[in-house]
Amino acid sequence: MTQNIYEIFQNIFPELKQQDLPDDLTEFTVFRDWLNQKHSFIQYVEIKEYDANGIDESTIFKQKQLDTEALNQAIENEVDRLFESFEYDDEDDAANDIVCQQQKVEEILFDQIKLFAEQKQLSLLVIFRENPYWLVVPTQDELQLQRIVDVFNQSFKNDDLTMGMY
Repeated sequence: MTQNIYEIFQNIFPELKQQDLPDDLTEFTVFRDWLNQKHSFIQYVEIKEYDANGIDESTIFKQKQLDTEALNQAIENEVDRLFESFEYDDEDDAANDIVCQQQKVEEILFDQIKLFAEQKQLSLLVIFRENPYWLVVPTQDELQLQRIVDVFNQSFKNDDLTMGMY
């Protein structure tokens, strides 16, 4: 089953057919490193530093000539609006709301990436964990995307992460 996820991504990104498959096909980190060995197909997001989001490094965004500056600006504008809406009487209230803020920042980030990606006929897939990863793939029908998600989740079910369509 695990080799299937590698084959699926070789079909999505033909550039990967030129790379040898790793010896260990069962670890997500090995898969991630294989995807990014010569390209930047999968991006990591440190939610506390949402502007370090991999948008500028995305091979697919570069190939599709996506305006990454406009995307980053849209994210920043939305996050600024979010933070302006939070007003606190004391530091304890602010500290208690950090988790909520981080979830909202994550939503803004992925909503904006999805919006811009769809303009270039790309679909957003997110790997959910403490700090998520994301990647875009050429838009396919819902069943094909669901198959990618299902095979990924089956392949890396022991790695405490889940891929989903966003």
